[in-house]
Amino acid sequence: MKKWFLLAATSALAGMGTAQATQVAEQMKSPSSAMPQEQKSAVPHRPRERKVEGEKFSMEMLDSDRLDPAYPGLPLGAVIEAVKKFVREKKGEFESTADYKRRMAAALNEKVVADSSLNDALAFVVPVKKDGAYSVGIGYDFNADTGKVKLYVFPRTRHLNGIGAPDYDINKPSYKGLDQFDLSSKLNSKGRYKGRSTYRGYYPIEETYTSTMGVAVNRIPFLDIDRGYTQYIKPAFQFTLENAVAAKELPVLKAMVVMQLASPYIAYDYERSDSTPQRIDVTTTDRVFLTGNILGIIFYSGITGDILGRLPASFGLPTAKQAANEGSAPAAQ
Repeated sequence: MKKWFLLAATSALAGMGTAQATQVAEQMKSPSSAMPQEQKSAVPHRPRERKVEGEKFSMEMLDSDRLDPAYPGLPLGAVIEAVKKFVREKKGEFESTADYKRRMAAALNEKVVADSSLNDALAFVVPVKKDGAYSVGIGYDFNADTGKVKLYVFPRTRHLNGIGAPDYDINKPSYKGLDQFDLSSKLNSKGRYKGRSTYRGYYPIEETYTSTMGVAVNRIPFLDIDRGYTQYIKPAFQFTLENAVAAKELPVLKAMVVMQLASPYIAYDYERSDSTPQRIDVTTTDRVFLTGNILGIIFYSGITGDILGRLPASFGLPTAKQAANEGSAPAAQ
């Protein structure tokens, strides 16, 4: 009797569990049969997109004698990442050479950064640094006694060793004869350690590790400089400013570098200085560059946007203005 009662109770409980499970399943299938809930409007989930600052460049921006001083140019880092993605594309196993070339040509025309494609003219806006007469890059020099301002464009031309390239271990890429400009720099680390000298002695070493991004382009034809002589850098432009005006304008002076990408599209370099007891500062720098051709460089006020100099002299001007501007361009001395 007890055995029969236990079997009946077990069967009843199992039936209740099955009924409850069936009821829950039906409720999940049919929301209308569930308890009434507040109706919510469906909002599609969209992954958060990281906004990339920047604005597309067009040659029409250079038609007048003034630029928008707030124009940001294109974000160099974002363009470099887009180029890295482009050059990683490889020919498929079952893809013909003709199809591969068509696919890569189409990829060059895709909008990748700020509505710009890799086939477009790309503009990067950089600050003009002081002491331009004594260093490579884009800079200015001001003489407070005479009020004379000199603007400089002097590229680095060192051999790029290719270290850092994804295919370095296989292909050992290297690049020679390119005009190079560092446009952006980031300090990764800075620290001290002890270096060993002779006779079991030690001396302090300070090491700085920096990453830079820039452009490494074919020899710029409109630069009238002696690349092999750095003791005297010939200015691209010179003019005079009152000291009070110079104090406001020069610290925020800007340059726009306009380029067109070309193969190999990207280049790498790594440089490390050696330490000695006489030289205790060690610098380590890895560099990545966009490659191609520089179309022109514009110097302009960061306050008013007034254009102070164009390289070449007619760069960006409408055809009607080019002849007059070339005739009146200030001579670099």
